[in-house]
Amino acid sequence: MDPRSLETTLVHQIFGGYLRSQVVCLRCQRPSNTYDEFLDMSVDIMHAGSVQRALADFVRPERLDGDNRYHCERCRVKVPALKRLTVHEAPNVLTVHLKRFDPMNFASGGKIGMLPRRHGLVSGPC
Repeated sequence: MDPRSLETTLVHQIFGGYLRSQVVCLRCQRPSNTYDEFLDMSVDIMHAGSVQRALADFVRPERLDGDNRYHCERCRVKVPALKRLTVHEAPNVLTVHLKRFDPMNFASGGKIGMLPRRHGLVSGPC
């Protein structure tokens, strides 16, 4: 199925949304936007402490600098920029994937543990 046809399935109608990735050149202030479909949002809960904080971290702007500079179409050179993900079109039902393990610990044989409810990381029924 082509990508546009997939958007008409029941799963996409319920869980499908669009993320906007915006990069703003810090030299000329020109924004560049791309839009990507998503069915879930993967957020790092390990370092955030709460789901709300993890979601805020997900949309926090990232500075592109040094070796990671952005090639601006207008300036025609690599420049510092800010990159930010935002929800452009929210799904009817948002599915959040909680990344709750440290890959470095897991690689050395560590176990993935459950998030304890008593710490307030998750609200509602589990």
